[in-house]
Amino acid sequence: SDRQLEYVGRADHQVKIRGFRIELGEIEAQLLRQPEVREALVMARPSDGGSRLVAYVSLKQGLSAGQPVEPVEERSLVPERQAVPAAADQAAEHPAIQTSERGADTSQDAALLLRQRLDEVLPAHMVPAAIVVMDALPLNANGKVARNALPDPAFAASDAYAAPEGETEEALAQLWQTLLNQPRVGRHDNFFELGGHSLLAVTLVSRIQQTMQVHVEVKDIFLHPTVTELASVCVPAAGQAAQTQALDDIEQFISGLLN
Repeated sequence: SDRQLEYVGRADHQVKIRGFRIELGEIEAQLLRQPEVREALVMARPSDGGSRLVAYVSLKQGLSAGQPVEPVEERSLVPERQAVPAAADQAAEHPAIQTSERGADTSQDAALLLRQRLDEVLPAHMVPAAIVVMDALPLNANGKVARNALPDPAFAASDAYAAPEGETEEALAQLWQTLLNQPRVGRHDNFFELGGHSLLAVTLVSRIQQTMQVHVEVKDIFLHPTVTELASVCVPAAGQAAQTQALDDIEQFISGLLN
């Protein structure tokens, strides 16, 4: 009405995941603040009926993944360099370019370290579910990132696996394995980091109530997203009914006193 325009960013650089509107550029900027990172690109990738954030990064040559973080000036998304071929046949020839020249172990360490740093500065819904470390991001003839040549990420459970404890945790972990197509689920694994989203949360609640006879609500999945956290708030259906009856009795008693 006042004829003023509000700039909210490029439409193709915004995504909505699990109800949160996310500016991908904010995540890329945090990655580029790390002294090891030369290039960074974040995008949403489809996963089991939903979308998950994936970051693709290349590291500076000669820098180790464990170098301490130091403030650096913000850099452009992809520094100028000669374009590398990104044809479909080349992508097929190197289908899993997820390791740097320092080897798979170092790349995995770098990805884990970068994720830990993002955990410290970004809200949970903005932390990528996977970080893929590459020698270089593939460019097309125009010098832009060839997104169709980027490898598929490997979404996996937490590296620090801890087996479920007790019947409730074991039952929940089994449900998560089936629903999220995971080979195993540990007690500290996060439902959303493994690919869960709001629709799957509704399905999970339904299956929990059917198979475990406990009372749990969709909001509990968001508030307690790990197996051990959710197990701590699962109330047996009979216990929930007893609690409800007790509250009703108290209300009737108070009402009788007032009348």
